Amino acid sequence: MKTLLISFVILLSVGSSFSQKPTMKMIKEGWTKKADSCVLNFDYRCALISLHLLVQSSHDSAYNERLNSKIDSIKPMARKNHLKSIQGKWKLVEFGSNWGYNKAENDTLILIDDSSISYYLPNSHFKEKGLIRKEKLIYSDAISLYPIFFNFKYSDGTLWNIDISEKNRLQMTYTGNEENNERSIIVCGNSEYYFKKVK
Repeated sequence: MKTLLISFVILLSVGSSFSQKPTMKMIKEGWTKKADSCVLNFDYRCALISLHLLVQSSHDSAYNERLNSKIDSIKPMARKNHLKSIQGKWKLVEFGSNWGYNKAENDTLILIDDSSISYYLPNSHFKEKGLIRKEKLIYSDAISLYPIFFNFKYSDGTLWNIDISEKNRLQMTYTGNEENNERSIIVCGNSEYYFKKVK
């Protein structure tokens, strides 16, 4: 997402370098080219977010319908790649929010497979008797202005973005709640948990 926002800034800068204010048409063309390039490079995550930004910038219902059709066709492939990237055994190392972080005092463990996430007691070595919670991995399709294609909806309605961070750690972020296909959004002070992979 950060890379795409940088691309957006570059797009605006290019427009400015030609001594003209970038129009919405120019911005849409830029994001369209970005999405097409991402698909050609099998970067479906990038393509999804680019297409989502296009939808948010347009008020043309017919145009948006075509874009949403593209999103629906790309989403399964993007999610398949995403799910594969987060699978494995993980140990909690840090938690907190953008207000501050703390080192974990215990080794809470999680196991992610292709359909669920399981939480285990510290030092349980992923044994069944140490299992304390298990959630099905269900991607959220709630309506949102912000692209949440990789948020999971837990059984209590909470939404969690689970992804690999820039430091190659598993990052779990509480992003809000979902009810009746609509969601609340938390943009500051989100609970975050960082895990390192267990070999």
